[in-house]
Amino acid sequence: MKHVSFGLWFLIACTLAGQPLLNADSLLRLIPEMEGQEARFDAYYQAVRTLNNQDPARAIQYAHKALELAQEIGDGQRLGAIYNELGFYHNHAGQLDSIAHYWTLSLSHYQAAGNVQKASAVGANVGVSYLWLGDYPTAEQYIREALGVQKRLGDTSAMINGISNLGLIRDYQGDYPEALRYYYEALELAEEAGATRQVGRQWLNIGAAQSMVKDYGRAMSAYRKALAIIKKLEDKVTIGEVYGNIGLIHDYLDQNDSALYYHRLALEEDRKSNNREHIAADYNNMAVVYEKQGRNELAEEYYLRALEFKKELGNKERLASSYANLGKFYLETGNLPKAKAYLDEGLPLARSIGNLENESLLLKYYADYFREKGNYREALSYMEAHKAASDSLLNQSKAEAIIEIDTRYQAGKARDSLKLRESELLLSREQEALRAGQLRFAFAVLAGLLAVAALLGWFLHSTRRKKQAIESMNAELVTQREAIGLLNRELNHRVKNNLQFITTLLQMQGRRLKDAEAREAVLESENRVRALSLAHQQLFHKEADTLIDFRQYLAQLVENLQFSLRPALGQARVSVNCPGLVVQAEQATRLGLVVNELITNSAKHAFGQQPHPAITIGLERSPDGRMTLVYRDNGAGMHPEEHGAKDSLGLRLIESLVEQLNGQWAIQNRNGFVFEASFPIDQP
Repeated sequence: MKHVSFGLWFLIACTLAGQPLLNADSLLRLIPEMEGQEARFDAYYQAVRTLNNQDPARAIQYAHKALELAQEIGDGQRLGAIYNELGFYHNHAGQLDSIAHYWTLSLSHYQAAGNVQKASAVGANVGVSYLWLGDYPTAEQYIREALGVQKRLGDTSAMINGISNLGLIRDYQGDYPEALRYYYEALELAEEAGATRQVGRQWLNIGAAQSMVKDYGRAMSAYRKALAIIKKLEDKVTIGEVYGNIGLIHDYLDQNDSALYYHRLALEEDRKSNNREHIAADYNNMAVVYEKQGRNELAEEYYLRALEFKKELGNKERLASSYANLGKFYLETGNLPKAKAYLDEGLPLARSIGNLENESLLLKYYADYFREKGNYREALSYMEAHKAASDSLLNQSKAEAIIEIDTRYQAGKARDSLKLRESELLLSREQEALRAGQLRFAFAVLAGLLAVAALLGWFLHSTRRKKQAIESMNAELVTQREAIGLLNRELNHRVKNNLQFITTLLQMQGRRLKDAEAREAVLESENRVRALSLAHQQLFHKEADTLIDFRQYLAQLVENLQFSLRPALGQARVSVNCPGLVVQAEQATRLGLVVNELITNSAKHAFGQQPHPAITIGLERSPDGRMTLVYRDNGAGMHPEEHGAKDSLGLRLIESLVEQLNGQWAIQNRNGFVFEASFPIDQP
């Protein structure tokens, strides 16, 4: 389910007057005693800047008084400043059209006044408003132009904001590694400048991007740092944002009660500051948790509340996310007409703004919709489109792989060139020695010169022919090697796609089955295919053709099974003790399938009455080259009559696999279920 992440908010460059902020109430009490419109404007302006983060409702009241004074004075600088603050107020309220309106007015006044520094800051704000409206190219153009001016002026604070905003563009486009690169660059600048508020904002953005790549530990650490800074600054607008993001982490970890607690805290704070963009996100995130808890009426109510807010605000990316969430919700609750209606709204919108993340989700939900309708041709078409969109989100990793391949290729060419030069030098020396010997022989045996010359001519002719034949064979071998490499890559790609396709078909079939036993059988088959797919992935991504790092393979296999077999294994503690071991792919695959069957058996039968389920997997290598697998769980164990249950597919499969490994196996009950197997290891 698509969540709305609060951390993807923008650091917007402020046009500050240069003096420190004073207490708003103290300023407001002094205004009646001030002489001159300029002095009263400056006091109102400072109060508005302070209240925009602390009490937006009061801020808008005094902002309009400041605007009236600026219009009476006719000062372009003051008009630019108050229009910019009005833009910030409507930013907190989530009113996108008003934001763009006021910031454009501010930009025009600063440009007319010739204030390059403040015009660049507000120009960056205009770029941010385009980003909210989903026009990423225009947004990046404004922000980069402003950043260029700020770098020439040496305006560190504005540079921090500009770099962070470039990261947010990448964030919206789903390029999270590039987004994190910009955020950390902005964080370093902020720390060097001692800009505490900006440091807090960067930690908030970093946490959001880390959560999107599922690095929840680092994400939570970043949010805690942001929360400590924001509480110290008494930033009431941002504190709800942080609570919402912490709630999302608990949601991703299926800690539903904790997630609801933080989302409610976020909603309470956002209502105080009337931050409508954040309120919409709070409703959406609470709906996600209610849906996971099976409280569908509340989930539907909160999804629809979020949608109404987003329609009012006009943020296209968030609106597309809401349509995706509602389409998914109605699919899962069986209301196919409503699901189709929301998917039809969401997909064109996501495509219009180039939002690949939401487009990928919507394409997947379309595939689910047509599958439920029984139109498998359309379902497959949308699933392939979903895969293509998902692959597009991985362009960064693809680019890195291409660079790595190119680097290896260039290094290989350099080594080959060096070897060729060495061979040519050696051949040259040998040819020189041969010519010297031939000359000595000619002078020594003058009488046989003609015969020797004929023999030498024949020898040279034969050598040239052999050399040409060798060169031709080498060229043919190079061509064949390139063709074999191309065929091998194509074969691996097709095998990978076929395994993914089989897994998808099993998932689709499993969802359609009503019988629990049948669904369980399909899930077991799906896990077996995933075990094979893991082995293939290691072969595909390494230079070695038939070797697998078994410790890495086993860790990935266990992680996949824990996810696939939840909730049965959701609370189980799984320990793996495996030495560093590189084995043949065929042997690794068989052993992986044995572990797959054992974990599946534990998930099905072992932990019905066990409050603290645990599984231990150990591999020990003996000096004689044999390997012993010891698998144990602390469940109910196996009844004696089950030991010889030949009709069990799992046991028959284990028996067959161990025999193929040339090993022996045994089952015991020792404080739970214990499986031991010993077999020789074929190491390279």
